[in-house]
Amino acid sequence: MLDVESPVGTWFGTDFDEPPPTLSVPGVLAGGQEPALRASDHFVRGHRVVGRFGAAESMIGLKVRAGGLPVRVTAHLRLDSAALTWWAERADPRAVAAAAGPERPRLVLVSSQGRPRGAALLARARVGAQAVDARAVVAFALAAEEVPDDGLLLLDATDPTPRL
Repeated sequence: MLDVESPVGTWFGTDFDEPPPTLSVPGVLAGGQEPALRASDHFVRGHRVVGRFGAAESMIGLKVRAGGLPVRVTAHLRLDSAALTWWAERADPRAVAAAAGPERPRLVLVSSQGRPRGAALLARARVGAQAVDARAVVAFALAAEEVPDDGLLLLDATDPTPRL
């Protein structure tokens, strides 16, 4: 029997279903294979890193167990030669052609729960002929009411350049 009063999708569960894994707060998401990483869009999961954003607009979603408390989020961003090679092999050819020539800094807008939270400018410095990885940290707090009851925390990375 179908109970139409129940929220959509709840009638597909069984007594054998396990609750989805969550990341306890405080906690660290150290790799892309961790089960708390529940959704991604234009994002390729990594093994020793969480993963690589693969488009100008990318998103990850993870389940957190915040217990009704505010959540402090810290995102570590890195631009290295592997990221540039990876991007050149997979990106839109028009974007690759536009970026041809000297390596330019990358501006990344970080949003969470649908609101901008910070930005980072990733520019690789040169030491002689060798480029040094660019690293940045974007940290912000989410109020308790910004994390929904289901614990889905969304993190977006966007190249805002086309909109500027």
